[in-house]
Parts: sequence; structure tokens; C-alpha cells
Amino acid sequence: MKSAVLKVKTRTLKTPQGAALNGGDGSKDPHDRVALKTGLTRGRARHIVNRMVQYLAGRNLAGGSSAGGNVDSVLAAIADPTRRAILDRLARGPARISDVAEPFAMTLTGFCKHVKVLERAGLVQRTRRGRENTLRLSPKPLREVARWVLKYEQFWNERLDRLEEFFATQKEKSR
Repeated sequence: MKSAVLKVKTRTLKTPQGAALNGGDGSKDPHDRVALKTGLTRGRARHIVNRMVQYLAGRNLAGGSSAGGNVDSVLAAIADPTRRAILDRLARGPARISDVAEPFAMTLTGFCKHVKVLERAGLVQRTRRGRENTLRLSPKPLREVARWVLKYEQFWNERLDRLEEFFATQKEKSR
């Protein structure tokens, strides 16, 4: 069975007075979190545990890779409008990185970070010739996402058909 591994990190926070808050004293005062969030002095705020969950895409509990890992990275990459605009530009053909970056109101360094996300997802390939970097669209990962989305087409078509029938019956009842 394929599944993802979730890694939970805790981090120690500091109070405005500089005392460490790590929850290591085992106290369970229900007012601690409320007092820190709202600034109320109702309870004595001794600790906060800030849990950050990191999704390790492409990993299952046995340590192998899952087929959905690439779909996850592609969906994460295309979630940003800047990266979608980069893909739209590269759909017209390969281009130098500086030419693709020109219409964006950001530094070249910031733009390159977006390109690296697209490269990790396999959506963009970079070729270096001397000092010139050329980007080219690699559409194969998008096909995998399209295949995954199409699995749900029948489900949504059936639901939309039932919704259409519902509105038709409501319209007939109102006459």
C-alpha cells in the first residue's frame, strides 16, 4: 500500500521577555495558548508547541517512491501564477532565461528560484551554453497530471447531470 510519510517538527519559541517556551515542563494549562494568541493576561503562558508538518512527496512508509510523488510536485509547481506564466511563455518555444524573465517585476535571482521549482518538477529543462541559459518546456509531467485529473471526469459528469436534473425538476415545480 502506497502512502506518504509525514514528518512533524517542533520548535522552541521565545516569549517577549526572552524566556524559552518549549513545553518541556509537562504542564497542561488550557489558558497558555489563548494568552499568547490574544495577548490576554488571564493565564500564565509557560509554553507553546509549534508543530510543522512536512509532506515528504514521493515516499511511502517502506521508504520507496510512490507514483503520485511527481503529480504532487507538478501540482505544487503550477500552483503559482508566475510559474504558470513561465510555462505559457515556454509553450511558444525555447527561450533564454533573461528573455523569459524580462516581463516579470522581480529580480533575476527571484525568477531563477521559480525556474528551479519548475526544473525539480520536470516541467522545464535548462541547457547551458557558455554564459547563456536556455529554457525549454517539458510537457510529459503535465500529461501525467492530465491523466490523473481525467480519472475523475466520469464522477463529475454524473454529479453535474444530477444537478441539472435537480434544477429542471425545481423549475417544473415552480410553474
